[in-house]
Amino acid sequence: MCTPNYQRLIYRISLTFFCLLFSSMISAQVKLPPINLGSTSFLDGKAGPGLLTQLTYSQFNANRFYDKSKRVPGNNSIEVNSLVLLMARITDKQIFGGYYGAEFVLPLVNIDPTTDFGLNRSSSGFGDLAISPFIIQWPRKTVFGISTYQRLNLLFKTPTGHYDKDADVNPGDNIFSFNPYYSITLLWNSRLASSFRFYYLWSSKNNDPDPTLANDNTQSGQALHFNYALSYQIHPEWRIGFSGYYLKQITDDKVDNVSVSRSREQVFGVGPGFRYSNKNFSVRLNYYFESNVENRPRGNKLNLVLSKAF
Repeated sequence: MCTPNYQRLIYRISLTFFCLLFSSMISAQVKLPPINLGSTSFLDGKAGPGLLTQLTYSQFNANRFYDKSKRVPGNNSIEVNSLVLLMARITDKQIFGGYYGAEFVLPLVNIDPTTDFGLNRSSSGFGDLAISPFIIQWPRKTVFGISTYQRLNLLFKTPTGHYDKDADVNPGDNIFSFNPYYSITLLWNSRLASSFRFYYLWSSKNNDPDPTLANDNTQSGQALHFNYALSYQIHPEWRIGFSGYYLKQITDDKVDNVSVSRSREQVFGVGPGFRYSNKNFSVRLNYYFESNVENRPRGNKLNLVLSKAF
């Protein structure tokens, strides 16, 4: 959504979604909270009882901004660097035929915009803490000769990150969100594997919004998104392939409890990657190119993931 008034252009940017606002009678776009777009890929659903510590470095660079699907003119760019710590514990206690577990995810973020329209103040700090009190990791099952691994995770995000309603950019979002997912990995043979992770996203109201957006509250729309990957083992310790992500917002944003038309986000990403593993340690690198973008910046993303299981 954006009403066409080109005399005043305001952006509000936060981690993976960056607000586009053309000022008019009433004109605002609320952002989705940060979500997993491509941070997981090869062999994602494969896991078992134990402790996982994972550190993910991500860099996103964009120099094209879109109102709906139309590129916004100007020399504008954004760079987002994040370091995300994940710790998960899968127990040997079983429920619904799978192993019960829990996890938390804590991001540290730096956001650096450079624009023609005056928003150039960067921001750094902790993002919102995500907690899952309920994970089910199902053990390997064979279906029509195909080995499968599956996981269900009920993930909640809390308004604990750095947030300033008057700032140009914010690592935190000042909202609660519910972002559960289902993950599955299919081992087609001893070398070829595919993985999928399907998410749903719901967010609460922000009752202390940016004053240029709303008087009382804002609320981003609901969304569906998923990660996908196809990989091939070229050596017992090396796996190569491609992976990507897709996001589709399915309901409108709201400003002061009123739905905002033309406000829904969309993006598709795809790119190459590799994974090295040795016993319980692994390194994974993915690079993504984005397309089919609506109401957000279009850019490229690098993810480097270090994992250690105990």
